[in-house]
Amino acid sequence: MTTSLGWQKRRPPHGAPSRGAARRDTQPPLFAALDLGTNNCRLMIAARSETGFRVVDSLNRSVRLGEGLQESGRLSDVAMERTLDVLHDCVARIRRRNPGRVRAVATEA
Repeated sequence: MTTSLGWQKRRPPHGAPSRGAARRDTQPPLFAALDLGTNNCRLMIAARSETGFRVVDSLNRSVRLGEGLQESGRLSDVAMERTLDVLHDCVARIRRRNPGRVRAVATEA
């Protein structure tokens, strides 16, 4: 099987469950929420529990994306680079946990 980018997808041996299916059978599904704000980036990955949700991974980093925005009217290259570094960390965490659903919210900046 080939993806839209031309990469080959590996299939499990005939009759073997896929890695994702095995995790879903033994663990509750995970949900991820990402909030990118003017000053902070927050990520929470959680599993549903009997009393609500149980956090399995989280991140809260200062990105200062809006730094200098008031004066210049634009996002600075340094602020965007800082933010992208944190977002790459978020992507790695999301891929590692493989949640069933992801929601992302960003501010005006």
